[in-house]
Amino acid sequence: PTRPMRSFTVHFCEPARVGEAHVSATLVRAGARVSHATAEVRCGGVIVAFSTASFCAARPTTLTWDELHAPVAPEPLSMPSMPVAALGGPEFTRFFDYRSGGGPVLWSGADEARARIWIRPQTPTAVDAALIVGLLDAGPPALSVRDSRPRSVASVDFRVQFLRALPLDLHDTRGHWLSDARARTVGEGYAEEQTNLFAPDGRAVATCQQLIAVLE
Repeated sequence: PTRPMRSFTVHFCEPARVGEAHVSATLVRAGARVSHATAEVRCGGVIVAFSTASFCAARPTTLTWDELHAPVAPEPLSMPSMPVAALGGPEFTRFFDYRSGGGPVLWSGADEARARIWIRPQTPTAVDAALIVGLLDAGPPALSVRDSRPRSVASVDFRVQFLRALPLDLHDTRGHWLSDARARTVGEGYAEEQTNLFAPDGRAVATCQQLIAVLE
């Protein structure tokens, strides 16, 4: 408990299969303040994903600042809910409520590949590392804003840096989280994307760098 997850990287080898999955985890090293672990997921004996994680205890220091601030966005409840699953999104999107965070919409051919989305789970849940990873992965890719039509895409890998110790104590457990994603470069069938995630109270909680394969 004194070593919250600070970094998590996952590689997606192939789609998971319907049915049972076997998850195995290994503690690679436990130092004085930092522990490293690995994990893999198998479906039908085949590895479909593997990951690494670092768990770090806080260090005493006088050096501290935070220049990562949430962008200006309309209030989430002032925006209509977006039926992402009904629009062809992945099946898991039905477990989240999506609302526009302002700016260009998907497939609008905008000048910048930047997607700002308010998002929250349909059912209140603990604000832990699993939820943060889920929120970061659940948003639409920013490249879809600059594109002019829907395309099939898939995550190759993503790396999450947790900026605050989790679980996080929030006054508003039903509030929306703001996902601010940018695709800074796209080429040769791959996109690099950076996403910042802000809690309902405006605090920056995590940042994610993702490699996305454009399948068509």
